[in-house]
Amino acid sequence: MCTVGTACRHQLWFLLLTSSDLQVPIALPCDDLPLEPSETHVDTLLAFCAGLMADRGATQLVAVWERPGRGALNQADARWAQTIATTCARRGIRLRAQLLSHTRGVCLLQASDLLDTEGDEAAP
Repeated sequence: MCTVGTACRHQLWFLLLTSSDLQVPIALPCDDLPLEPSETHVDTLLAFCAGLMADRGATQLVAVWERPGRGALNQADARWAQTIATTCARRGIRLRAQLLSHTRGVCLLQASDLLDTEGDEAAP
């Protein structure tokens, strides 16, 4: 069984993992996100995830960007992914991975796929 399949709509998913790398049986879909991330919005979203992680015994978070089309993030999505990574680091949330689910499959996002708010490359 595949947890993450090919994309069919534009949304973000959060998956929770235990310290043994087992997926907690919950997937949190997020849609209707604003085009540009705000630190307040992302911080609130990740505060909710942190509470859910604590409640469910999860220690790691996976972000899955579901984007129909080609297998690449646009600049706004890359800024979102970078803000998620930065906020997780600041909050002490272990961000295990960020994945891109696209029309032809799923790929692991690398540091070079993410952009900081100035448009420069940045590490997750």
